[in-house]
Amino acid sequence: MENPEKLTLLDITKEIIKHYMLSLYNNYLKKHNILKIENIKGFVDSICDGNEIKMKKYIRENINANKNNIIDYSLLKMENIILEIFNDMDVSKQRLILEIENYQLEKETAAP
Repeated sequence: MENPEKLTLLDITKEIIKHYMLSLYNNYLKKHNILKIENIKGFVDSICDGNEIKMKKYIRENINANKNNIIDYSLLKMENIILEIFNDMDVSKQRLILEIENYQLEKETAAP
């Protein structure tokens, strides 16, 4: 995930999570040969529940790979952001659900 713009640690973390979820979303669509997911909450739950370690690793690796593009990078700040995300998974899941709903809506309105 290369980005020539300098971003805040929080912004790049959000982008990394969004990229991760949309990648899984698109793979799910292809695997099930569907155009959209009706039960987005169920999809998000299936991705998040029991996968915290994998998700944290993905976030850390991608932040570290992009740390030269982060204005306010620090290891402590990164860990605090990750801790906040996973301490309140209900709020985090709601954000992911909204992100996917918006993505699906954009795809529907862009379709010819």
